[in-house]
Amino acid sequence: GFDEFTGESRFREIIVDHPTGKCKRMLFCSGQVYYDLLQRKEEMQDKQTAIVRIEQLYPFPEEQVLELIGKLKPEKTWWVQEEPANMGAAGYIRLHWPAGEIGIISRPASAAIDQPFHISARTRRRVPAASIHPSHLP
Repeated sequence: GFDEFTGESRFREIIVDHPTGKCKRMLFCSGQVYYDLLQRKEEMQDKQTAIVRIEQLYPFPEEQVLELIGKLKPEKTWWVQEEPANMGAAGYIRLHWPAGEIGIISRPASAAIDQPFHISARTRRRVPAASIHPSHLP
């Protein structure tokens, strides 16, 4: 309510949905896809995934990302976006990623955006957009 605007609040560069168990994977994203991922995580009762919404891509919140990865120690990190791999923030994230490798979950690079998601790491597998599931992650 009104207290949110008048109380002690500040802009947060990242918003984190922490895992309730050991962190196996960390999904980084920006925008609406965060809520889609949260819903899917709840439906699957996934306790091993942290979902991190980056609210400000520039300047990239490198310190917060490194601190969070150091604290949760995920086995794998992913950037998730609805846009094709050649659009959206994926290229920028790869250039500015401060912590080793990051996989990209997106639609295939294309001029059209109505393609299924795929995972781009060492291998490419097609995954329907509505079924981002831990079994699809290497």
